[in-house]
Amino acid sequence: MKMNGSVFVLGRDPDISLSELERLFGDSHLIKVIGRQLCLIDIETKNINLSKIGGSIKVAELITSDTNFNNDALLEKILVDTLENLTKNASSKVNLGISVFDSKLSLKKLNTIKIAIKNHFKNQGQSIRLIPNNSMSLTSAQTLHNNLHKKNNIELLLDISKDGLYIAKVTDVQDIESYSYRDRLRPKRDTRVGMLPPKLAQIMLNLAAGNSQSFKKPDQILVLDPFCGTGVVLQEAALMSYKINGTDLSQKMIDYTQDNLRWIKNRYNLDVNTEGVLEQGDAKSHRWASKPDIVVSEIYLGPPITQKASIEMINKYSADCRTILEKFLNNLARQTDLGTRLCLAIPAWRYNNNFIRLTTVDRLPQLGYNQIKFKSINYRPLIYHRQGQFVARELLVLEKI
Repeated sequence: MKMNGSVFVLGRDPDISLSELERLFGDSHLIKVIGRQLCLIDIETKNINLSKIGGSIKVAELITSDTNFNNDALLEKILVDTLENLTKNASSKVNLGISVFDSKLSLKKLNTIKIAIKNHFKNQGQSIRLIPNNSMSLTSAQTLHNNLHKKNNIELLLDISKDGLYIAKVTDVQDIESYSYRDRLRPKRDTRVGMLPPKLAQIMLNLAAGNSQSFKKPDQILVLDPFCGTGVVLQEAALMSYKINGTDLSQKMIDYTQDNLRWIKNRYNLDVNTEGVLEQGDAKSHRWASKPDIVVSEIYLGPPITQKASIEMINKYSADCRTILEKFLNNLARQTDLGTRLCLAIPAWRYNNNFIRLTTVDRLPQLGYNQIKFKSINYRPLIYHRQGQFVARELLVLEKI
């Protein structure tokens, strides 16, 4: 059955990826979550710019779906028929990759099917080069390096689960090398003030801005980062064509941010004015010259923790971070308009397989904010956490009331 729409491959944190998509496109466009790692949206791929979306690895055009599919023996024929349609006008060798999600299909069976497909097309005079699967799904690097998202090459996404059969053709893939470049090669870095990944900064900007671009151009939107550190949020905002403003308690961090913004401007040839918008200031009391449209920042996460901390120590760190957060929110509330949007990364501490969160989240209305939660993830909190870390980031998406 032919359907219209786009299939997103969600990132390492599916809840965060889904929330970003819901914020950008609206929950009415999210048709369904397919299995554990795919999301179907009723927007055509030609209208999607994946480089502006941090939480999704790939985007693909939905080719076919069958919610009643329950016969794996038919899979080979369905794939051959699909590929015959996709390769009608191919004039040269086609690179073919297949990524399978949520399926009982084994890697051995997948490789058998791929060889059968190759032989079928060989008998018809069409040359197919198979991209080897080391696991059921191809990595972003494999997609990029084999140009599977380019013309005359094909990567098919398959999901075969209780939801039925879905087949989609990859049209774009995340530029992982660009994210890594912006993270590791910017001139100023400081591990002592945290290392916010550029991809997460981009997600946070999208969670705050949402679909603002439908009624405002990016260069009309002012982004404030009141705890700017080395400027990761501001560099990603500049790449997305936003106007930027940043403050930090440390003049050293302001200097670092300025150097990093000069670097990003030169590296990507950006037309963004950063002069005069960076200044030293305490976010708990600073007076900003201009009212921001959105506020995106990672607040103080407490001291680095390399081993499990006692509940007493966590309570102390929590009290310190809560004081900073609440004083900042009070200060900001006096300087922003109704409807101003925020996305803040605040600390949460891993303890006995749970997270200890700041109690501030329970009293946000008293501070002047509504917390925005996301239907697509059943309104769960957004926790960004790496395995082995004791300090996680909770993403708070807020609106000034």
